[in-house]
Parts: sequence; C-alpha cells; structure tokens
Amino acid sequence: MCNKCNGTGWETTRDYVPYGSTSVSMESSDFCRHCILENKCPVCDTELTCPDDVDIVFCQCGYHSETNCPPIFEEVE
Repeated sequence: MCNKCNGTGWETTRDYVPYGSTSVSMESSDFCRHCILENKCPVCDTELTCPDDVDIVFCQCGYHSETNCPPIFEEVE
C-alpha cells in the first residue's frame, strides 16, 4: 500500500488563505505522485494500465477509480 496516500490514490494538502483579518484552512486533493502518477496501484503497487477508451482504472487487487485514468498517460511537467 502506498504510504503517502494510504492507498487512496490522492494526496490531500491544507492551504491557509487570508480571510478578512484572519485566515482559513482550505483542503485540496491531487493525484498521488508516489503511486498514481508513477502508474502504480495505490493498494498493491502493481503496474496500472488503462484502455484508451475508458476513464476507469481497474487492478487485480480490486482497486478501481473513475478518475485516476486520464493523468496516468498525461505527461507531467
């Protein structure tokens, strides 16, 4: 299991944004750069593949996500 995202495929970060005379904590999520963006399953570390015409990644361990497919094959700068 990916230790950075706890097997979810997402990394969550908190940003503090000024709000009036104080600041507010806002949460944002991005694909995990340690597993999903490395074409690895966040649960079992198996190489992920995605059919060209489908937006869902499936893994033999049972992991699937409707949103993890597109960035796997996009070039990350």
